[in-house]
Amino acid sequence: MFGLKGFVRDQEGSAVFQEASGNTLLLVSDQQAGALRVFDLKTRSAAKESYRLVGRVQITAKETDGIDLTSTPLPGFPNGLLVAMSADRTFHLYDLIS
Repeated sequence: MFGLKGFVRDQEGSAVFQEASGNTLLLVSDQQAGALRVFDLKTRSAAKESYRLVGRVQITAKETDGIDLTSTPLPGFPNGLLVAMSADRTFHLYDLIS
């Protein structure tokens, strides 16, 4: 199980991001908080059986119904692209920073 603690409600979207350094991050939407929680997939606490939370990013998407990303540089998104969809089907585009 994952995401049972620290979320307001409805952790519905998730995406995996490989940093240039080789570190792997899991981004999970926290719908009602309007944020993404970022977990380090290399650092797992055996005692807690969970991944280490390394950050929280506020986003403009409302009640995020899903996220996806690519680390491939794209026009206007030199570090890659994260897409988050609001409940009203508005798509929000974010440049990734690694």
